Amino acid sequence: MIERILNLFVVELIKAVRLRLTYLGPVLVLLTVVVAPLAYPIQRDQAGDYGFIAYAVQLLLNNLGFFVVLVYCSSLVSGEIGTGTIRSILVRPVRRREVLIAKFLIGMSYATTLTVIAAALAWGLAFTLGDLSGVYYGGEVVYTNREMQSAFISALLLGLLPQYAAVAYAMLISTCVRNATSAVGFSVGIWLFVDTVKYPLNIPQLFFSSYTESSWRGFIDRANGLAARDIGYSMGNGTSWLWTLLDLGVITSVVSIAAFSSIALYVFTRRNMT
Repeated sequence: MIERILNLFVVELIKAVRLRLTYLGPVLVLLTVVVAPLAYPIQRDQAGDYGFIAYAVQLLLNNLGFFVVLVYCSSLVSGEIGTGTIRSILVRPVRRREVLIAKFLIGMSYATTLTVIAAALAWGLAFTLGDLSGVYYGGEVVYTNREMQSAFISALLLGLLPQYAAVAYAMLISTCVRNATSAVGFSVGIWLFVDTVKYPLNIPQLFFSSYTESSWRGFIDRANGLAARDIGYSMGNGTSWLWTLLDLGVITSVVSIAAFSSIALYVFTRRNMT
């Protein structure tokens, strides 16, 4: 089974390389990073420009990148169902769930690639135009550059979980809708609707999209010279609100990935492809 999934993944990867939609995300990320200094200026002034890195990466991943991932993954299955090309894959000695798992891995790889590109460009621009010698307060080093790098990597890895949940959600929509255009419309429309009503209804903690920014708060606190573990109020057991929020984000994202993937597998393995 694993060997078949890996073979299918390679096939999907080759198809993705040939698809022009694949390059939309990296191009948009590049353009956004180039113009980001206009909104958040950086310069060589012996003040760490880690705030710019947090601003640029969050802008790319939590807004633009999230949207691009939804659009891309929504078309992975529905596009092939609509054109009938999915049937040419299923006539081979492979199971439907293996095909869907391979496509899910492609979606995760795409989200990860966008994340790596955004991080590399943001750090590269800050290194070229700004200052990354550490965070200073009163002439003393509060956080070294190495400590900021570690905090950034932690935030980046935690931030991938909501991205993967978005992949699973888009894949679910993609398996339920026959047309790629409709799938994109449904996935983006439902996401925008939920983001609009979850705060008035006071239920944002139930949705993975609410945690796209929470993983970055520790890095942002450090960029501002603050102690991340001491920010905010205590939960009463010595645990700060930040870490409790991260725990909720991890749990919500993992549960969302499992739920969306399970439903997508159920739908895909039982629907009529003709």
